[in-house]
Amino acid sequence: MTAHSHNRQPDLLFNLAVVFATALLLLCTPPTRAHAQDPPDGTVQLEHKSPYPKHSIRLTASEDGPFFTLADLAAYTPIARPPAQRWTIRAPIWNTYPPEIADVPILPRSYPSATVDYLAGHEIEHGDRQNPYVALTFDCESGTESTRQILALLQEEQVQGTFFILGRYAYLFPDIVRQIAEGGHEIGNHSFFHPLFTAIEPVTMTQEILNTEAVIDWAVGHHVPMRYFRFPYGGRNRTTRQHAATLGYQSAFWDVDPRGWDPEKSAEDVIDHVKGTMHNGGIVIMHCGSWDDVHALQQVIQAIRESGRVPGTLSDVLTEEQWNVPDYPKTWPRRGQE
Repeated sequence: MTAHSHNRQPDLLFNLAVVFATALLLLCTPPTRAHAQDPPDGTVQLEHKSPYPKHSIRLTASEDGPFFTLADLAAYTPIARPPAQRWTIRAPIWNTYPPEIADVPILPRSYPSATVDYLAGHEIEHGDRQNPYVALTFDCESGTESTRQILALLQEEQVQGTFFILGRYAYLFPDIVRQIAEGGHEIGNHSFFHPLFTAIEPVTMTQEILNTEAVIDWAVGHHVPMRYFRFPYGGRNRTTRQHAATLGYQSAFWDVDPRGWDPEKSAEDVIDHVKGTMHNGGIVIMHCGSWDDVHALQQVIQAIRESGRVPGTLSDVLTEEQWNVPDYPKTWPRRGQE
């Protein structure tokens, strides 16, 4: 072997290494579609030409792209999906009713079948479409300072509303329930422990309704007549409405729901929703424990008034037919009938 041929050996090895590296690079680099043709069906194929083909990663099922680089992945922000709506059924903190209400007399009741059938078959979903009244209703399940602020705002605006009070709430905060009654607000029954009525036995329905009656009377200090029952979670059917009707109650639903309790909402959302959906005879549902409802309430009242309507109680918005239940005592005065 000559010295010259010996000196060329490193060059040959180097060239072989370059060829090998180039071939490996070509094998590892995915192809790009520089000039894709539209398919015959007229659909458009989206392309993404990677500026860094050496580091491309295929994210599709197709072998010919589109391709995304590691830089693309690092900058990728997934589209936020709204959380799936879940209904959380609150479990009672205790499973027996408080002993303080054991001796509260429950008024006996016996209604003609025509009365029971009317109450069961005529759920209140909205009021009189011809009269410019809008009902402000509040589900009182939680919240103390928030409820006091609601009452203060209603007093400031000289508005009466309808409060659907949970029995457990009345037992824990009787002073607030007395304040609601003393403010001239209408009171409705919202059950004691907030169960889903379509999932409980008839005897439990009776206990939930009548024990709530008893604890509200106990909190206020005298009997509070109530006609309206708002089913927890709005969960009701023909059977549950019929059962409530045998106890003298009529299901009261709503048709303006700003969902102020939803953590995804804000006070501005509440105001905008009421402005956009209120109507004559509308029934707005709000919640005593929702601070967004508290912060929105004054502007909601102003918006109702600016629309030429009057905010009031549930009884205020009813038609004469809705108000005059056959052979049923009037439980609450209506506007102008005090």
